[in-house]
Amino acid sequence: MVLDGPTPPAWQVGVAEALAASSYVILTEVSTTATSREESVWRLHRALERRLFNFSPDPMSPTALSLETSTLSDPPDCTVWLAEAPPPEDQTVIVVRYGRWLEHARRAFRRAAAEGAAVVQTQAILERPGAPPRVLAQGTTGVRAYSIGVGLNMALWRSVTIVERAVAVYAGAVDAPANAGEPSARAPDGPAFRDKAVLGTAAVRWLRVLATRLLFRRPWRILIRELEPEPLSGWSSKEALVRWKAGHVYADPFLFEHDGRHHLFCEEVPEGSHKGIISHTELRHGSLAEPPSPVLVANHHLSYPFVFTYAGTVFMVPETLGAGRVELHRAVDFPNVWKLDSVLLDGVRAADATLFEHGDQWWLFAAMGGNATTLTDALHAFFADSPRGPWKPHPQNPVVADVRAARPAGAVFRDGGRLIRPAQDSSRRYGWALTFREIVTLTPESYEERSLGRLEPRAISGARAVHHYARDSRYEAIDIRRRIPRLALAARLLD
Repeated sequence: MVLDGPTPPAWQVGVAEALAASSYVILTEVSTTATSREESVWRLHRALERRLFNFSPDPMSPTALSLETSTLSDPPDCTVWLAEAPPPEDQTVIVVRYGRWLEHARRAFRRAAAEGAAVVQTQAILERPGAPPRVLAQGTTGVRAYSIGVGLNMALWRSVTIVERAVAVYAGAVDAPANAGEPSARAPDGPAFRDKAVLGTAAVRWLRVLATRLLFRRPWRILIRELEPEPLSGWSSKEALVRWKAGHVYADPFLFEHDGRHHLFCEEVPEGSHKGIISHTELRHGSLAEPPSPVLVANHHLSYPFVFTYAGTVFMVPETLGAGRVELHRAVDFPNVWKLDSVLLDGVRAADATLFEHGDQWWLFAAMGGNATTLTDALHAFFADSPRGPWKPHPQNPVVADVRAARPAGAVFRDGGRLIRPAQDSSRRYGWALTFREIVTLTPESYEERSLGRLEPRAISGARAVHHYARDSRYEAIDIRRRIPRLALAARLLD
């Protein structure tokens, strides 16, 4: 491995540690090469953004590296070249490049900010003398309009798992991704652009987003309507079939039919609280439903109450990210009393676990990541003989590595002969838009999906984001994020 030096950045140390611990790699040498020092103006820019927006640990932080390496008489098969300096042309190397011009990460995200791009792609590329380059693993990260650093941070931490996956593909430990092929461009350093122009507007963008956060509350709200033929159009922000409690936040609706009745389960954040609970109400045709009441509370945040039936028993898989596991709860007295039945996945950082049955298998989809990675850009699949497991990881994990379609957005459902997966598009902001994906191939060996359509917040009056979809035989529901002024006059100036 060749890293930036003299002291490598934290994300590159993360790659080295992951590969050193793998069962399919013999690490023979880790060296560093001098890299050009980042301009002081950009170092100041990054430091200010970190202070203003308080995002995850700095992947660029210089980090000491101490690893044991093995000594072999034969030369190495491949060099993992993470340094920004160009690799030698006469060696087999795996390099990491960003954006359509295959640049280093900092330049790619500055370009994205200058050009107003919504995403930046990361590619781990195999380069061999006399052979065309080949993509071994890739992922797509969102760009935040107000910050270069937020997207850069997410992309660099995600690069740890992308490089680890690429080396596993090279070693033959896992299959290559279905869309592997030639990289998006042949050479780094695309056309020139005015990166300093981004600095000129940075203060304005920072002040705008900080003022927005100060002047507006941004709660989620659930919209419910009678089932329509086209689920991705015709939504009104006035859809109201429930008496919602003032000041409470409601999100992640799940509709569930049981004994001929229609039930709504959702995440509720009571007024003045920052911790979600699972609440329930029964929908009644022709009249407003009562406000949701709590049915599941924990010491940690709860959300995404995925409810389903198996062998005549009702189960729930709430998001229990704060507990570091995926839990299965059984209804003892439906819908009000639930008991922990089993732990499906333990010691994981997983969000929005979604179960369904297909092809004589049970499937579990979840957004997953490491300690510092985002949970919006990698969908992992698992399969088992029953909902209780044991769950086996899909060999193509992550089966979707794209911030525009990875994270689950509700239960997988069938429409005619199609198997449809609602997914979040978090490219512009968390839960920005809703997209429907048709699962074309789903076996223990292969996965493929394609886009069917999307719902963006601009299609709903007053919405700033829409990130969940649910349906049953009578109703369907989404949730939207709104802006509510804290100070009406001042807020109107920035709306």
